[in-house]
Amino acid sequence: MMRLASPEPLFAGPRLALRRHKQTAHAFRRPGSLRPLQIAIGLVVLAGALASLLLGRSLAEKDQTAATGAGVVTRATAGNLALSSWAGWNGGELPASVRALVPSGKILEPATATGVTILAGDLGIGGVPRILQAIERIESSGVVTSDDFQARTYDVKLKDLPGATATVMLIPSVGAISGVICTADPSISVSATDDCANVLTSSLQLQRSKPTVVVPAAEQVEKLRTAVTRLNDARRDGLTVLTSARTSGAQARAARRLAADYDTATRGVAGVLLTALGRDSGQALTNALAAGAAGYRAFATAATRRSATGLAAARERITSADTAARAALTELGELGYEKK
Repeated sequence: MMRLASPEPLFAGPRLALRRHKQTAHAFRRPGSLRPLQIAIGLVVLAGALASLLLGRSLAEKDQTAATGAGVVTRATAGNLALSSWAGWNGGELPASVRALVPSGKILEPATATGVTILAGDLGIGGVPRILQAIERIESSGVVTSDDFQARTYDVKLKDLPGATATVMLIPSVGAISGVICTADPSISVSATDDCANVLTSSLQLQRSKPTVVVPAAEQVEKLRTAVTRLNDARRDGLTVLTSARTSGAQARAARRLAADYDTATRGVAGVLLTALGRDSGQALTNALAAGAAGYRAFATAATRRSATGLAAARERITSADTAARAALTELGELGYEKK
């Protein structure tokens, strides 16, 4: 009789199983605003002499320009975002794997800030998880607020850019989520990281849309946590019964009980009101839990039939579902769904 090994819990202790990183809150300065920046983003210094940062000539495309007494302001549009500078932008280059993180995005380089490249644009379905999964390590994270948008920010190392640092911004608005990845190569310029932060601070503006919130409501965080904690407890008890079962019938009954527990968790997670940034990961978690329930039902059927092949296949389905659920929970934690 085949036994099912007890996997690690979906939910670790009193908190979601997440990468550990510092979270901070910030004020953000919109282009043209006189309000000073209040706090730096994580390890990247966003405050600085913004007026002294010249951003080069404009792209050779139809971006908007307007003459002012202080010079020429160029707005490079990237989906719902506009990036403004006094001197304009050059086109840039990034590896294909990085460009794919924002498939419809625009690549820009401020001409006088060497070693800095910006990828910006709107993200489609699955865009937020795609970016989070490309991160090798999060150094720090937080929330910034400007006059017209909120954003989640991350100072990171990307998997496909081992020699560079990057600042990632996720900016939700009505009808779209915009992503910005500013890469800084310190081997080209020792000031690249600071320049990257200064460019983002002085350049970004939301256009043609209204912002939405990035901080989830506390009651929704708790609702998600409760659903997952209850499943964790049920899994622990149910797997104890399943792995100690002495007959195929007892195994089948234990597996059906676990399937019902996964069904309950699926309904609980589906009832959580997620922010725009969390919806894709929340749907992935719901799908993974539903797949886990189906896996345990398949296990019960195989146990009833005493099918070793069926038990092995069901176990693979359950393992795959639990792996996907943990990944989705990690993403949700990085988007603010972590119990403080």
